[in-house]
Amino acid sequence: TDAGVEAFKKQFYQVMEQLKEEEVLILTDIKGGTPFNVSYNYLLEQKKPIKLVTGMNLPMLLEVGLAVGSRSFDALFDLAIAAGKDGVTFIEDDNEFEDENIF
Repeated sequence: TDAGVEAFKKQFYQVMEQLKEEEVLILTDIKGGTPFNVSYNYLLEQKKPIKLVTGMNLPMLLEVGLAVGSRSFDALFDLAIAAGKDGVTFIEDDNEFEDENIF
């Protein structure tokens, strides 16, 4: 609903105002979804260091979350992209993990 979008936008802008002096890496799930749209519009309005990554998955979130504080802003952005891509895979047959203990 529009009320939900407006509430999200208001809260997002409040948080971003608190971070106005910081570099901000934003991870969103679906391009075109509310978090992406609000973040993208904010990014276009601002003249601050913001990077927006969409298509977030759990490997991306974990890798970036564990690396915060130990890597530069640009390195976190690169890590988000790489971890997100690496987190997407497929299995062709039962023998793919035969030599690995995955459980």
